Amino acid sequence: MTRILGTAVGAFMLGAVPSGYVVGRLWGKDIRLWGSGRMGGTNVFRTCGPVAAALTVIADVLKAVAAVWLATWLVGTGWSQVLAGSLAVLGHIYTPFLNWRGGRGVATAIAVLAVFCPLCAAAVLVAAGVVMVASRYVSLASLTAATLMPVALLLYYLTFGGDYVRITYGVFACLAIWIAHRDNVQRLIQGTERRLGEKATPAGSS
Repeated sequence: MTRILGTAVGAFMLGAVPSGYVVGRLWGKDIRLWGSGRMGGTNVFRTCGPVAAALTVIADVLKAVAAVWLATWLVGTGWSQVLAGSLAVLGHIYTPFLNWRGGRGVATAIAVLAVFCPLCAAAVLVAAGVVMVASRYVSLASLTAATLMPVALLLYYLTFGGDYVRITYGVFACLAIWIAHRDNVQRLIQGTERRLGEKATPAGSS
């Protein structure tokens, strides 16, 4: 029980590390005051540029991998990895370090998916990439990726077999990302969502 608790707390706190905020500060910006106010790579890209965004995404990926590794080391495979991956995503979205407001969870979620099933992650990234190029909406691409996560895992394990419990991670990640994007969904419906390449403005100015 102690190891499971340690896994849960450790994974959540790893996920909660506000990578985008730290990188933004290195670029002289408080990312909370720009664009969506979120800590993810998209807002960092719009506010600080591609190098800062790349560093943010790399950090978000590494903390997800570290969370799953922690579970494997402390407990083992199976449910502990699903718990760790899910809590890392949750910690990223609701970070206690910044008043419970973090990123959207996409990079972290896909990184966990890549640990569980690299082929699934590749398929999800390709599909999301096609949507982003075609629409130039990062949020729509992110929602596409989220929706396909449990589908990709289900199809993979039905085809090749394996640890079906990981499908529950896909369902959780999908729901968490959709909830985190609820304001984006509203703007997509209204036709006011920013497209790829548009610069961030001070938060609340548009």
